[in-house]
Amino acid sequence: MRSETEGHAKMLPGRCCAIIGILLMTLSVHGHGTDGSLVRVGVYENSPKVYTDEAGRPAGLFIELLQRMAAGERWQIEYVSCEWRECLQQLADGRLDLMPDVAMTPDRLAHFEFHDVPVAHAWSQIYSRPELSVRDWPDLGGKRVAVLDGSVQQRFLIRRSDELEAQIDLLALDSMDKVLEKTAAGRTDAAATNNFFGARHGPAHGLVDTAITFDQTSLYFAAPAKSNNDHLDTIDRYLHQWKADPDSPYFAALLAASIPSREQVVPVWTRVALGITVIAVAFLSWLAWRLRDRLRLQSFRLHRSSRQLEHLLSSSPVVLYTLDPRQSHPRWVSANMERLLGFEMKSVMEPGWWERQIHPDDLVGARKQNQDLYEEGHIVQEYRFHDAHGRVRNIRDERRLVPAAGGHEAMVIGSWTDLTDEHKRRDQLRYLAYYDPRTGLPNRATLEESLSKSLQRARDSTQQRLVILLDLDRFKNINDTLGTVAGDKVLHEVAARLKKACPHAETVARIGSDEFCLVVAHPIDEASRRELLDGITAALESTVPVLGHDLIVTASIGVAVFPKHGDTREQILAAAELALQEARRCGGGDWALYRPQLGEKMTHRLFLERDLRQAIDENELTLHFQPQYRLDDGRLWGVEALVRWRRPGGATVAPGEFIPLAEETGLITRIDRWVMNEACRQLAAWDQSGHRVPRISVNLSAREFESEALPDMVRKVLSDHAIDPARVEIEITETVLMQNPDLALKVLQRLEVLGAKLCMDDFGSGYSNLALLYRLPLHQLKIDQSLIQEIATSRHNRSIIRAIIALAQALDLEMVAEGIETEVQRGFLLKAGCQIGQGFLLSRPIPGDTAPPDRHSGASSPRPPSE
Repeated sequence: MRSETEGHAKMLPGRCCAIIGILLMTLSVHGHGTDGSLVRVGVYENSPKVYTDEAGRPAGLFIELLQRMAAGERWQIEYVSCEWRECLQQLADGRLDLMPDVAMTPDRLAHFEFHDVPVAHAWSQIYSRPELSVRDWPDLGGKRVAVLDGSVQQRFLIRRSDELEAQIDLLALDSMDKVLEKTAAGRTDAAATNNFFGARHGPAHGLVDTAITFDQTSLYFAAPAKSNNDHLDTIDRYLHQWKADPDSPYFAALLAASIPSREQVVPVWTRVALGITVIAVAFLSWLAWRLRDRLRLQSFRLHRSSRQLEHLLSSSPVVLYTLDPRQSHPRWVSANMERLLGFEMKSVMEPGWWERQIHPDDLVGARKQNQDLYEEGHIVQEYRFHDAHGRVRNIRDERRLVPAAGGHEAMVIGSWTDLTDEHKRRDQLRYLAYYDPRTGLPNRATLEESLSKSLQRARDSTQQRLVILLDLDRFKNINDTLGTVAGDKVLHEVAARLKKACPHAETVARIGSDEFCLVVAHPIDEASRRELLDGITAALESTVPVLGHDLIVTASIGVAVFPKHGDTREQILAAAELALQEARRCGGGDWALYRPQLGEKMTHRLFLERDLRQAIDENELTLHFQPQYRLDDGRLWGVEALVRWRRPGGATVAPGEFIPLAEETGLITRIDRWVMNEACRQLAAWDQSGHRVPRISVNLSAREFESEALPDMVRKVLSDHAIDPARVEIEITETVLMQNPDLALKVLQRLEVLGAKLCMDDFGSGYSNLALLYRLPLHQLKIDQSLIQEIATSRHNRSIIRAIIALAQALDLEMVAEGIETEVQRGFLLKAGCQIGQGFLLSRPIPGDTAPPDRHSGASSPRPPSE
């Protein structure tokens, strides 16, 4: 079979051989251009593709093509000489605009941009000294191989070395020349380089090519990632035009790079010898002998070039072929067919082989395109093709009709390029663009597209659609405490449960870090809707085992019905979002259906948020102070700062309305800092007026205890107003400690070191963690007013209050009762052991410019409630 193949090859006309060599490295794509710009281009030594010639000028295939493009586009080229790895780093940093001769690999796609039409195709090859027998990969086991540092050859050999019994010892060098020099000098056993450089420079170092080839790839110009320039589009445009013209500068440059320069058959000095022969006939015989010797040398070199061409054809990543234009039957196919697609030459030559292997769905279209060849002279098509092992490959088939000329009959010259890996990479990128890699669900882009189509189908059939938005409650806590690996496992489990709980959903998508969306199309009545949503809620509430922990996952769910709650995709998603926010405000773990009032409520909140921002900026907030008195003698104990908001028109906004909004929007941090500063300023003003208030209490948001900056802020405010830290009490709630106990404890301890007093506010209204309470550096407990209000009627409340007072006494903490409105309440608290109180009975809140009385008027001995 080999001799038959060689015979066919020898029959090819010379012009066809040239075209075959060219077709090894051609692809056609179209782009756009730019002009009039400075282009910085990296140049490193990799002859014949890019190098510096003897005159110190940049040269090579890529340089020749780039200079042609620059002349047409009026680019100003600035060449920057650098080593390979240095060039890549400068390109990544944006110090270079273009880098020639770069292979496109997945990791480089993350750092660089590439144009579409490859300049050339190349492969890697092992070269060795003639005395070393290297025929297959096992022969390299235990050998030392020189390789360019950071190159595709290095990465491939590292992976391949792990598969051999004896690993390859790699020596990484900073230039291709050193790779060959070290091997020629015996420092390494073999050298790994690309076929262009090895074929051009290997013989000069006494190295021979081996049968080991690998890593077929395409070569491009590369630009920095996200560089937003048009240079790559311009390069595509030129390559697309040039590759369609056999007489273009592209083919001339490629041919010059592919075929090593040949020495003259007749040396220069023979001209002198020929002149001398006119005078000295005696030298004729000697000169003839010299010419015959040169002819033998040239014949040897031609034979060697023939062997190189044979190796080029057998190791190329592209299968070349010629066809009979009358029957479209193969006349010749390159020997690499068996290596690339698995077919023996005998089967390829059988009639009907191509039709049997092409995918049935692509056969008709491919035949039609083949007929277009005889009108257009050149075609490029892609189709699916079954290789010898039955695997489906994506093949790029390029054909060119060579007309009859000079006594030679017409023929078709073509190439088959396997694009299967490129299609896989394209499919992976498409998957990442439209699907969530963590859960495998469609992402927001896919949801919006599918939802638009679903709503159109619903309009055409007058059906409903149910749009369900779902947000996981407190998902951030899972990531913060157990890590993102645990968070990803939870997301994956939630996705699986949603699909199982709603098998009829048209779409189940992940549209945010912890947000999902379902689109349901089957008939929806109120009963089935409630059953579906309750089922989703129940499915999520089952424990999720993650990293040895059983986690409870709940979600806030918002629901909207098309077309009742919106007629467009944007409207229905907005309605579902409003319902989701309503469910979230209600505490989560449940679902809410959209109501028109939600839109009105959201509009009110939007305007309220705007006005609150303006109120903070324009000092519309004020402080009132709730005096605190001793319950026995009525002496002033301190005041609690209360923030109030009075709008310019005189209307007031209740704290219960704007404080939760401030918490939600993050404005509470600005309010907290203003309150702390204003309270200390007022305390200092009272001191200067001669009216001493023993202490002042300030409520701070839970958000403040999520940052270690709070103690520094308090220290600065106290210093600015010359306030003794012991006169300032900072009130916290139990919820502060439940969010992040360790961080909150650390902040509280720093405040204690500062000298500020710490008070637990609203004690008894939540789930008191007594073990945690013991660890806290508290100074005071404040009994929640919900317990105080029913002292006279609830024996149960009285028992709880006694227990709280006993707990405070055991922990050596002060007790303050808030919300005292009757003498009965004051009397019971005093008898139970509570010494300090506040409430309307003692004093109403007073404006900031009014000093609190030193003693309240109701200090007579009260009568406690009867038991």
